[in-house]
Amino acid sequence: MSPPSSAPLATEVVDTEPIGTTSEPEIIDSVTVETVAIATADSTAEPAAEEFRDGVPTEKGKTYAIIDPSSGTGFSLLSSVDGAYPFLVINTAALSLDEAGTQGLISIYSLDRLRTFIDPFVDLMAIPPGGTQAVTETVATDYLAWVGALPGVTVGSVKETSVDGWPARSITYEVGPSPNGLPCDDTSLAGCLFTLWNPAGSTSFYVPNDTGTLYEVVVDGSRALVDVSFRPGAQEMFESLKFLLKDEG
Repeated sequence: MSPPSSAPLATEVVDTEPIGTTSEPEIIDSVTVETVAIATADSTAEPAAEEFRDGVPTEKGKTYAIIDPSSGTGFSLLSSVDGAYPFLVINTAALSLDEAGTQGLISIYSLDRLRTFIDPFVDLMAIPPGGTQAVTETVATDYLAWVGALPGVTVGSVKETSVDGWPARSITYEVGPSPNGLPCDDTSLAGCLFTLWNPAGSTSFYVPNDTGTLYEVVVDGSRALVDVSFRPGAQEMFESLKFLLKDEG
C-alpha cells in the first residue's frame, strides 16, 4: 500500500503494501515524536535511537525510533536504504522510497484504533466533511480474512509466526485490476481499493499490482498491523523491527 498521508501531506503509509493513505476532511496535527529509553518484548533496555521526523529522509545504516504519545508504544528499525521518507500520523507510521509516498516500503498501524471502509471502492472525494465515520466500521476480529475477501485481492494461506517475539499471523497479498478508476487522492494514482481509515487523519488504500506481506501482531495485548511491501529494502527493515513499550520508569 501507499503510506498514510498526514496533514498537510497527501500521501500514505504503504504502497505495494504499505497501505496508501490520503488527507481526510477530519484532520488533526501530525503525531509528536517522542524517543526515549524503551523496553522491548524481552524487557531489555536499549538506548534512545534517532527519532523519525515526518518527511525527513532516513540514512542507510541508522536506527530510528518513535513512540506514539497516544498509546505509549512505538517501534524502532534499521534503515536499509538512504532516503526513505517517513509519514507519521497518530496510530500510523510508514516509510516510502519517494517523497510523494507512492513507493511504500513498510507501514505500521495500531489496528484496534482504526476503522475499515464498508465499500472499498468508495469515492473518497464525495464524502462530506465529518462523514467518514458513517462509511466505515469497526475493524474485523480477523483482519487478515477481511483483506482476503476484498475484491480482486489474492492472498496466500495464513501462517502462524512471531514478530520481535510477539505472536503474529501473516499472509502474502497481491492486488489485481480494479473496476474503480477514481483517483486515490490528489496524486495521479487511480484504481484505489480503500482499506483502513484513521480518525486521526489518514486513509489507507491499495492500487493494482501492490504486493507484499501483512502481519497481524498482538503487542502487549493490542493488535498491530505491519504491511511489508515486496520493494527492495522493505524486508531488511522488517527484520530489524522492534516494538517498543514506553519505559514506565
